[in-house]
Amino acid sequence: MLFWAAEVYPSFERGNDQDVNGGDVVLIIFALLTFYWTTQVLFNMIHVTVSGVAATWYFCGDANMPKNPTIASFKRASTTSFGSICFGSLLVAIVQVLRALARSQRDSEHPFIACIIECILGCVESLVRYFNRYAFVYVAMYGNSYIEAAKRTFELAQNCAYEALWNDNLIGTTLTMTALGMSFISFLVFYVAFSSAAFGSIAFFICLAVHIQLFRVIDSTVVTLFVCFAEEPNLLAQNNPDLYAAIHNANNHGTTNGEQQA
Repeated sequence: MLFWAAEVYPSFERGNDQDVNGGDVVLIIFALLTFYWTTQVLFNMIHVTVSGVAATWYFCGDANMPKNPTIASFKRASTTSFGSICFGSLLVAIVQVLRALARSQRDSEHPFIACIIECILGCVESLVRYFNRYAFVYVAMYGNSYIEAAKRTFELAQNCAYEALWNDNLIGTTLTMTALGMSFISFLVFYVAFSSAAFGSIAFFICLAVHIQLFRVIDSTVVTLFVCFAEEPNLLAQNNPDLYAAIHNANNHGTTNGEQQA
């Protein structure tokens, strides 16, 4: 972060003085790309690591879990699957850079056009992020390349897109409300203890940030189990029949590679 700031600070200073040249523009774009790309890679490595652990549990069951599955999953994410993670993360980073450039043109001669472009790029970014969540599950499960994982994700979307959207909306809303509720409780505790809204607000935002990061693990696990159940539902019936029965009863249609079960 310090290196990134030191790299772009002179260019931003010249920008404030209206003395930007072509080299400064290229440097700023490159710095933004490396920043966004690095951030995406780190978050997606965590996602792939958690997905690998969840997939290992799904395929092996409690009785046959290998030793240190988290370490093994992280090794795969940082070695054999690292190229796929970097490639998928680069797609999001490019859209983020384009969106930042569009945002910088709000004070130009055509702010309305810049606003429309930024909105479109924001939608594209959300779609690519959402797609990557599932594609990286395939990377974690089978060690697929990103292209192969993308193809399998498209097949999954064709077979059970509505189930995935319903699942994500339900889980996302539940986790968000839980994070806000716990953060609000922290606000009340610190407000009562110190009689200060400032302390309460600080506690609220710290608690919210912590819960958001923790709930990323839950979100990755849920997405992985959804994909695993869509691909191999019978394995869950063998390894965890109670959970299989609960899921199957909750969804009377079931899913087996896109085909409905009786």
